[in-house]
Amino acid sequence: MELNRKSLFLAQLIKEAGQIDSEKKLAKMACYIEKERGIKTGFTFDKDHKHGKYSFEIKEEINKLVEEGLIEFNKKESIGYWGDKITTHKFSATDKLKNIDLPLTEKEKLAVRSIYREYS
Repeated sequence: MELNRKSLFLAQLIKEAGQIDSEKKLAKMACYIEKERGIKTGFTFDKDHKHGKYSFEIKEEINKLVEEGLIEFNKKESIGYWGDKITTHKFSATDKLKNIDLPLTEKEKLAVRSIYREYS
């Protein structure tokens, strides 16, 4: 299993959380690791996205993590109170991910842990 830097950071975030209930939240936390902790994740963040800073590379990295069996991805669609369509994304760490030590430095793991605790 050879994961690139982007996938490593997403995997560590999901591993730390156990589960993240929103793609937007996952993207924001990845951005904050760079912007607030000064750790380079490898993502390029678009400043003009409707939800603020966002990286379109995240979906590709999520797919890689699913293919490697490290995370489970569930998408659920429902109807909101006003009849609008609501799509919920849920990312969960698999047992495989829970049982491996990802090759990030302790400083990088601490940055991920602190961002998760601050923004979850």
